[in-house]
Amino acid sequence: MRKNYSDWPVAILFLFLMTLASGRLVMTGWTDNLIVPQGAAILGGVLGLALSVSQFGTKTRRWLAVAYTPLILTWLLLGMIPGAEDLLTRLSSLGGRIGYGLGQLVRAEEVADPLIFVAFACLIFWLVALTSGQAILHPTRILASLLPSSLLILLIQYYDGYPASRIWIVAVYLAVLLLLIGRKNYLQSARQWREKRIFTGPEPEFELNRSVILVTLLIVILAWMLPTPARALPAAARWWRENSRPLKSTQERISKALAALTSRKPPPVERYGDLLTLGNRADQGEGLLFRVSAPFTGLPRYYWRARVYDDYENGRWQSTQLATRSFLPEAGDLFVPDSDGQIVEFEFEWLFAAQATLLTHPQPVWVSRPAELRYTALAGGQLDVDRLRAATLLAPGERYLARSVVHNPTVLELLEAGEDYPEWVRDRYLSLPENLPPRIIALAVSITEGAVTPYDKAERITTYLRENIVYDENVPGLTPGADALERFLFDWERGYCTYYATAEVVMLRAIGVPARLAAGYAQGERSNSLYVVRAKDAHAWPEVYFPGVGWVEFEPTGNQLPLVRPSGLEPERPELEPRPEREFPQSNDEPLPTPSSDVSQPVGSPFPYLAVLGWIIITLAVTLGGYGLWKLQRRLPFQQRALRAALAFYSWRSQDIPDWLGRWQRWSELSEVERAFHAINQSLLWFRQTQPGSLTPSERVQLLKQLLPEATAEIETLAIEHEMTLYSTHPGDPARAQKAAWNIRVTLFRSFFGRIFQEQPYE
Repeated sequence: MRKNYSDWPVAILFLFLMTLASGRLVMTGWTDNLIVPQGAAILGGVLGLALSVSQFGTKTRRWLAVAYTPLILTWLLLGMIPGAEDLLTRLSSLGGRIGYGLGQLVRAEEVADPLIFVAFACLIFWLVALTSGQAILHPTRILASLLPSSLLILLIQYYDGYPASRIWIVAVYLAVLLLLIGRKNYLQSARQWREKRIFTGPEPEFELNRSVILVTLLIVILAWMLPTPARALPAAARWWRENSRPLKSTQERISKALAALTSRKPPPVERYGDLLTLGNRADQGEGLLFRVSAPFTGLPRYYWRARVYDDYENGRWQSTQLATRSFLPEAGDLFVPDSDGQIVEFEFEWLFAAQATLLTHPQPVWVSRPAELRYTALAGGQLDVDRLRAATLLAPGERYLARSVVHNPTVLELLEAGEDYPEWVRDRYLSLPENLPPRIIALAVSITEGAVTPYDKAERITTYLRENIVYDENVPGLTPGADALERFLFDWERGYCTYYATAEVVMLRAIGVPARLAAGYAQGERSNSLYVVRAKDAHAWPEVYFPGVGWVEFEPTGNQLPLVRPSGLEPERPELEPRPEREFPQSNDEPLPTPSSDVSQPVGSPFPYLAVLGWIIITLAVTLGGYGLWKLQRRLPFQQRALRAALAFYSWRSQDIPDWLGRWQRWSELSEVERAFHAINQSLLWFRQTQPGSLTPSERVQLLKQLLPEATAEIETLAIEHEMTLYSTHPGDPARAQKAAWNIRVTLFRSFFGRIFQEQPYE
């Protein structure tokens, strides 16, 4: 059992030392959450001290350190992930952000997420504190326990040395460091006094402690007050410039890794701001933006909404909902109009550059992140929600949850909804531009002539736009004074989603049907319940209000599949499985089957309990099996077990055992020292000496010493180790035996070839 050393003053001074070293990092203010690495330093020091004084063996302490490292660091870093998600979602966000940042490091890109630096600092301080804590109480490992933290604080001081007022913490660190060294030296002297049975009493300890404190204060004060030699600084600067040139590429990579700390970039540009213009070109690109895990709801299509716009004028949209307030996840669901539908939870994984907008399914009522809510207050405490912006920027790789009210109305419900619109709907969502061209109003009236219900009118306008307007990612430039919407409908007869949606909203309002424009993203590519959304999926669509139902999406854009809603006119057979995926350009998937679950219960993302349980069982089985094989290997190596099984097979078959197999089996049973002793037998064979079975090991040793006298010392060493292994309770040293065997072979070769060259006559 190993000997433990413990001293409370040393432990306290060491923890204070780690607090000061990590506190110097906190003082830099390079980014937020630098208190997290300080927590890692303190906890790592505590664990290192605990392992140092424990009764565990070296291997057990190493395994405990390895096991605690991911648990403690993950627990600390999870505090940087905001929101009210469950533990698995927060772990996924943490892993996603770290994975995204490491990918940027590998690609030599600038790392914009400060979490990467904080995680790296946590790991460094944790390892330094953990290893130093296990070494600090050892009497002879002073350098290994104090040097790493000293290098850390000096490195931080080097990169943050401009504010001279912060150097005081380095002075305090050095003072504590000297006190700790003095205490360690006293403990080592006291240990030697006890071993020599020298009685000292308490006076030396008091005097030494007082002397150490006085000397420490004197050294720190002198170092603080004495001027730096003026000639030393230019010489040191020249030396550094000459010797640091090969490190330029590494420095550039490190600078990119620390870009989140050193750069002062403007806030990220949001794709959907307060103004949305019709523009000249649709968003394109294969860049991955986010993924959504969505439950089975039976909707014909999903839309991922960023915000809504209600006021259109001169070719641009804006929102007149200006009221804002803070939203906290623990406050519960928002109260939105027509919220009698199904409450569905979606999980979003953001994979692009940091942004604040929280995407949701239309009609959001809750998100798992603290956010700023923009809305209009309605009667009875209801809120007409415009958008949700995260209080903390959404970093690449993060996940969050969002709940929305989901309606899947039938055609019959929409036909029977009527036109009894609330006042807030009529006031906000029937306004038209003052200079709206009369031709647009006339076209709307002409298209909907004979249509009775608002649903019929919306369907006719949607069908007209899909059949008469060609989808085009680009539109021609406007001449001064021209109306973009008029040109789109009557001259170009081509355009993209923003034009389609604007035309439908304006024409519906012109005939008295409330509508608004929603902006965000189309459904994206589907893989089971996971939807992958790219830059090309940026989209705008009209939402039409139906009394008693709420806002309903329509799809007039030509490159999107039409929305197919259940008719409600006759009972429809529910489908238990999703229909097979079909390939479409910018696919938005065919309608999903109607769910059979109770719509009164919130539906969340289904968690694969059985799959996870299966993987847990497989992992445990593999781990236990590997551990069992390892234990068996330690008790009886695999080679010996295999050879014994082969011999048993021959015996079972009553067959003669081959000589080579018997020799191999006997060789496998030998110890390392016995195998090393085989060098004696090999050397005798080189000298062509017969070795009868009656010849003892001692006799073979004496014979070889006569034939190879220059290796006498190595032969005797090998013989001693061999005798100890065979006849003593303390086995010989395998390392010494193998070294002696190697030297015997080398001497044999030198002697053998030397004699050959001496026998050749000179010409």
